[in-house]
Amino acid sequence: MATTRIISMHVSHGKTIADCLTDRIDYSKNPDKTQGGELISAYECDLKTADAEFLFAKRQYKTLTGREQQSDVIAYQVRQSFKPGEITPEEANRVGYEFAERFLKGRHAFFVATHTDKKHIHNHIIWNSTTLDCKHKFRDFLGSGRAVARLSDAICTEHRLSVIADPKRGKNHYGRWLGNKAKPSHRELLCGMIDAALLQKPDSFDTLLKLLRDAGCEVRRRGNTLSLRHPDRKGFIRLSSIEGYTEDALRAVLAGEKEHTPRKKRTQTTRKKNTLLIDIEAKLQAGKGVGYERWAKVFNVKQMETISVMMGALQWFTALIGGGAALALSYALRPARLVGYRNFAPAVAEEISEAIADTVSEELKESFLEEENADGGKAQSEDDAQTVLK
Repeated sequence: MATTRIISMHVSHGKTIADCLTDRIDYSKNPDKTQGGELISAYECDLKTADAEFLFAKRQYKTLTGREQQSDVIAYQVRQSFKPGEITPEEANRVGYEFAERFLKGRHAFFVATHTDKKHIHNHIIWNSTTLDCKHKFRDFLGSGRAVARLSDAICTEHRLSVIADPKRGKNHYGRWLGNKAKPSHRELLCGMIDAALLQKPDSFDTLLKLLRDAGCEVRRRGNTLSLRHPDRKGFIRLSSIEGYTEDALRAVLAGEKEHTPRKKRTQTTRKKNTLLIDIEAKLQAGKGVGYERWAKVFNVKQMETISVMMGALQWFTALIGGGAALALSYALRPARLVGYRNFAPAVAEEISEAIADTVSEELKESFLEEENADGGKAQSEDDAQTVLK
């Protein structure tokens, strides 16, 4: 299962809070997407009046606290997507409801709408930014996306559902997880329609626009701005915003002044990992010579010496750390500050720093438990010690 970060739902320009809440909630409750409204569950709110209840809570917040809302955030949303064919819509809704219960801890009204209009079943989990007692607001926090993903993965594991193994930062890992079958963007669809129209060799720009209209594309001109809309998408895209497909560029192509190059479809790129040692055999097969082989062997030997020095430093730190000094040292040895050996061995720097941090955590936990016992009090538990560390 994939989860996105927490999405803040803002007030749209020119609309009231009530209108925005109604629009967002109505989209999530769309009966065509939720099997006639059967795949919706709610906590501390009525589905028919959820928008009004959310709005009333915000007004009560102002009355009880005397504070004006500083931001334009009206609600929050998390989307959960499940691997196609792995889960039923009913179970997906239960998983989403359990996630909202555990994440919000009963402090906010929420509802879960499960959509089945796509190949992959997905949840829209929306909660009020104002708490149930109307005295506090939900505050998005640094690292919330990671917290959401960890909790969601834990719940999925409990329900024996798949999760994304070793997720990487970036925008494309979910597309790869679904088999790299992401839908084309609106611009890509428009470019495809223009490319198809150009293959018919129109004799003028007006003829090109006529071909686009005949294909179902909506054409709109306001002053000097020409905009297009694909029949399957909402909203218009200005032609001037599509590189290589501007009005001037297309007129030049039709006049024979330049050659048209169709836009390539987006492809998933894989970030190359840092490798500490050189794969000499692979380089030789790629055509490298004897001189490169000799240099690579010397380079690998030096890198191994660097690893040996770093591991020796790790053992020294482990022996040195103890008691309260460990906490300060753990912050000093964070990966971002390990500049000294990052320049030598970037591939092992983060591993070493994480190992140091783990060692520090264990030392602090043991120290915490020892101090509790020394005071004559019973140590709360190992979980309590871990909570203090966090």
